[in-house]
Amino acid sequence: MRTFITNTKSVAATISAVAAGIVLSAGTAHAVTPGNIEVCGTDQARITVKFLDRGGYSLTPAAKCHVQALSSKKPEQIEVSAQVGGRKPKVLGSAVVDIRKGVKVYLTSGTNPGFFVK
Repeated sequence: MRTFITNTKSVAATISAVAAGIVLSAGTAHAVTPGNIEVCGTDQARITVKFLDRGGYSLTPAAKCHVQALSSKKPEQIEVSAQVGGRKPKVLGSAVVDIRKGVKVYLTSGTNPGFFVK
């Protein structure tokens, strides 16, 4: 009987953890509409996304996040930079994105940010 109770507690804990994860992810996840790019910095850093296939056109949101509609016929390369405080902007890297599907470009938190693309 003791084994059954231990297993029941383990199953209940697993179900609770999974349910909490679903609630947390459901609260923060949202899709970007196809044909749009969402660009988000952090409280510590501003983000700039430069579109290398568009003659250097870039987006630097005035607020923390900005959604921009862009027409696109193919995947394209972007370059992501961050400016922390009053320091000079630093190029973090590049990625190939397909705006036709909807894209998110986010900085990670902190004073030495990275970025990710969804």
